[in-house]
Amino acid sequence: MKKTWLKLLSLTLATLMLAGVLAACHKPEEGVKPGKETYVNLDINPDVSLTVGADGTVTGVYAENEDGQVLLYAETDILGEPVEDAVAHIVTLAIEMGFLSEENAVVGTDAASGDDEAAERVLKAVNARIEATAKEAKVEVTTTSETAYSVLRELAALKEQYPENEAVQELTASRFKLILSATESGEVTLEAALELSDEELIASLRESAAKVEQFATEAYLRAKTEALALYDKAAGLVLDGVYTEFYLKNFLTHSTTAYYGSLYQLYATSARGFDAIADTLAYVETVKRYELSEEQVSAVLAALDLTEADRALIANSEGKVTVRSIEAYADKRFKNSAASAALEQTKAELTAALEGAEDKIRTVIAEEVAAHEPEVRALIETCEGLLEGLNATAALLPAAVRDELNACIADFNEIKTEIEGILASGTLGETEMRRIAELMRKKAADTEAKILADLSEEELAAVTERRAELESTLAEAKATMENALSAAEAQARTYLEELKAKHLAG
Repeated sequence: MKKTWLKLLSLTLATLMLAGVLAACHKPEEGVKPGKETYVNLDINPDVSLTVGADGTVTGVYAENEDGQVLLYAETDILGEPVEDAVAHIVTLAIEMGFLSEENAVVGTDAASGDDEAAERVLKAVNARIEATAKEAKVEVTTTSETAYSVLRELAALKEQYPENEAVQELTASRFKLILSATESGEVTLEAALELSDEELIASLRESAAKVEQFATEAYLRAKTEALALYDKAAGLVLDGVYTEFYLKNFLTHSTTAYYGSLYQLYATSARGFDAIADTLAYVETVKRYELSEEQVSAVLAALDLTEADRALIANSEGKVTVRSIEAYADKRFKNSAASAALEQTKAELTAALEGAEDKIRTVIAEEVAAHEPEVRALIETCEGLLEGLNATAALLPAAVRDELNACIADFNEIKTEIEGILASGTLGETEMRRIAELMRKKAADTEAKILADLSEEELAAVTERRAELESTLAEAKATMENALSAAEAQARTYLEELKAKHLAG
């Protein structure tokens, strides 16, 4: 009896151990953990980028094009998901909305993290989940690491433009895609991005993605920029002179520092003005948003071996044919086509057609940019008026203080001369205006720091109270701005909702 019991006990233990082994073998896999922040791009058309934390969860999600905005609109469950689940979510949506289908069954994928092994682990997990998710939905999808035609074309153009720039010439397609994603928001310039590491670019993308409203269509952003610029201009006229006003009233007790107020106003007004001009030029200079002429559209259709009846294929949701809408079609068509000499010939012919269109568009852009020169000159005149006040103040100051102020005036005059040189050379553009605005903003902040150190607590309280009084006079301007933003948001939401519903309805 004892032996029988021992045999039963042994058999039970063995069974339990086997069950444990089997359970371990079938234990659900834990999500991939890259160990450092990683960038993942899914080019389905929609084009969507993700930032993934060291623990493998999504820390940011960003639509790279309008189709991406439509797909992501009202989707609130992606942030915080394990990256594989987030990818499954996106793929499922893309299938439901008809973006992924038998006609578009290839997904371009890329990953970067500053650690090749970590990026490779994430990419492998992402690719596996894409294909598995699509298979469950009865769609045979494959993934590819080949870079999209549009990105390669832009990279080739950049290298041709900067043949002596080592950083540009060494760019890989994968890093360039990351740079494009990081600069798309406008918060990082291409020049600055070239100097950043992959880790810094990914962090920048995450931060900018967190600030982007889901409904931020191009039309909304343009309306927002215009509304904010109008309010900012009104606010600047009222508020930038608060310190000037205080120092004029208290000149006797602050005789050696009274120029701080006017100097701050000069820099702050300049920063606002140049930023507003840069915001406007940002839209003007976007080559890919311009509608092509009939002649240019015909050249593109011929390059793609399409007819006029196929025009809708290369148009955007508004029916307009732009470089961006053509590239969206080309990216999808080329990645779903087998490699061949004929395909390469088609790419070459399309590139030639697009380059011809872009050359003519740039001529139009140059004319539109030149039309904004009077705004720059008007801003310079405003600054010159403030400079006259500073020059008058200098005569009342002790020699040592006068020398310091004159150095500031000379510094500003040097910048003014640089701006005049830009206008004379015809090189006015967003990048230069943004750079000068940032320089002025820094100088304004440095001057304000001196003011805060110069004034007593009671005086600062008086300035704060005066600022509040002046802000109350801006109520009408603020209401106008808020109404414009509300209207633009409502229009953008309706636009995205209708497009999403249309795709879901098939």
